[in-house]
Amino acid sequence: MSDATFAVAEADRRIAGLVNIGVVTAVNGDGTARVQIGELGTAAIPVAALRAGGMQVWWMPTVGEQVVVLAPSGDLARGVVIASIFAGNAPSDDPSVPTIDLRGGDMVIKGGTIRIEADLDIVGKLEITGNIASEADITAAGGIAAGGTAAQTGKMTATGDIETTGDVKAGAVSLKTHTHPGDSGGNTGEPS
Repeated sequence: MSDATFAVAEADRRIAGLVNIGVVTAVNGDGTARVQIGELGTAAIPVAALRAGGMQVWWMPTVGEQVVVLAPSGDLARGVVIASIFAGNAPSDDPSVPTIDLRGGDMVIKGGTIRIEADLDIVGKLEITGNIASEADITAAGGIAAGGTAAQTGKMTATGDIETTGDVKAGAVSLKTHTHPGDSGGNTGEPS
């Protein structure tokens, strides 16, 4: 084989190996993964992130996930997992509805503020361990169960009965223990 023929063959091999499709075989906590590409298995190679600087998005692929590996000059040792490809496992058949399916896993969002400028429809349980602040009305069609102390500023209106096992006070006057002046002097007894 001449040097020119070898150079052309080597260039062709490198070009053919620039973009590869494979399956993740291992995921590491350092932002790397191993990928099986046909007969070849990579060493641990970096997984590209949406953001990896001051703001970070940590979303690693899972074992068995089909991915695209970009290999500079066709060198898999320098490869980077750059994207995932659905392989008959899309979370929806409706391309007009973006969907995130955590498959029973968890997602953590740290620091900063998340602003949602849209309606939010939650099907399932919403757990909040911090405070809720609202500048608008909060409407609940179902019941509301709250523990701890509640503070109300402004007028409260109820349609229906209000029941309590404790006392209700208006200022310093107790509903349970208040008395009235009696007709013949003295005070009436407490309500029964």
